[in-house]
Amino acid sequence: MSVGIFLGSPFPPEAFGQVDFEEIGQLEADQIVSQAVLPYIRALQTGDVLTLERLVDGKLATTLEKLLKQNTEYPDFLRQRYGGATIRDTIQIFQRPAVTSNALDQEGGQRMAVVPLETPAGAKKDFQLSLEKDTQGAWKIIDQKIQR
Repeated sequence: MSVGIFLGSPFPPEAFGQVDFEEIGQLEADQIVSQAVLPYIRALQTGDVLTLERLVDGKLATTLEKLLKQNTEYPDFLRQRYGGATIRDTIQIFQRPAVTSNALDQEGGQRMAVVPLETPAGAKKDFQLSLEKDTQGAWKIIDQKIQR
């Protein structure tokens, strides 16, 4: 799987439902991709619900809680849906400026990752992942949108 990181903004910010995005440093972008984004995509591909539980937080954790903990068929569903998916282009990382006085927001606000995937059937989907650091400093995926 080939992965690159683009720090600019080829998409209009409206694609994310926001209006202001800023560039981030290469080191931070690399950390986000290696610590959260790629493990998340791999967990979807392999149906690894334990890894998904570890990587999600906030709204997404609430949404997926029952599926991850109680639905024994969910890992198979994930493998069937994402098992052969490939990253078709560069993963893009953006920063949304802080909008509150929350301590985590003071460290720079949310990050957004755009992951362009292609299914084995040739369908192209862009995963838009919202990320924040948790209290221990680990990047967590707090929301996910899929654009077809």
